Amino acid sequence: MVTRVFAGGRLLSTAMRWATTTRGKLSISQEEDPVRHRRVLVARLSTGSTGMKVVPPLYDVVVVGCTGEWWTIAGHERVISGPIGEEYVLGQSWLVQPAQCEDLAKAEAEWRRLAEELHVLREKSPSSEQSVDAATRQRREGDAHGA
Repeated sequence: MVTRVFAGGRLLSTAMRWATTTRGKLSISQEEDPVRHRRVLVARLSTGSTGMKVVPPLYDVVVVGCTGEWWTIAGHERVISGPIGEEYVLGQSWLVQPAQCEDLAKAEAEWRRLAEELHVLREKSPSSEQSVDAATRQRREGDAHGA
């Protein structure tokens, strides 16, 4: 999750920051920057097809601070605005938080549910795979009794 601290060069209130928090996959890599005529570190947040607002890339990224749960990175965004479409460079900071434990717990619960569904489907329809599973089980039981 990425929370932007500024909008249009102005500091956002705490409530507005949280309202604009965006989930996605963060990547930070060096890229050739034709404006600066050098390689720079660029942070990008890809949101996939979630329909969330696109977050502009952050150029010349530096890590300002981090704790176990939060990272603060800073750099600048390039925004095209105005009547003639001029490019503006605005300072920006991102508060970055990794996936929440609740998200991981939800994913694990979904995997468990799907595994149970698969088990029920296998029991309902006999297949060659089920025969192999039964034979393997019988062999293991035989090994356990023989040991």
